[in-house]
Amino acid sequence: MKSVFEDIDRPALRSLPVSRYEYARFLKVTAGRDYHVSVDEHDYSVPYKYAGERMEVRIDRNCVEILLDDERIASH
Repeated sequence: MKSVFEDIDRPALRSLPVSRYEYARFLKVTAGRDYHVSVDEHDYSVPYKYAGERMEVRIDRNCVEILLDDERIASH
């Protein structure tokens, strides 16, 4: 008699991803008149036309990405 695992779950199993899940933190920020955003006491520039805009910052261990309407406008 086969178990439910053998009948249902095992055929649905896939291999593990090659790379580990990377934790990211998201923040809402507003670009200053000097077209910089401040994150954790560090300033990051954005294109000057976005001065004063409200945007989102995605921070992971290797990169700081600045997003406006889900489109990346800067990466540091």
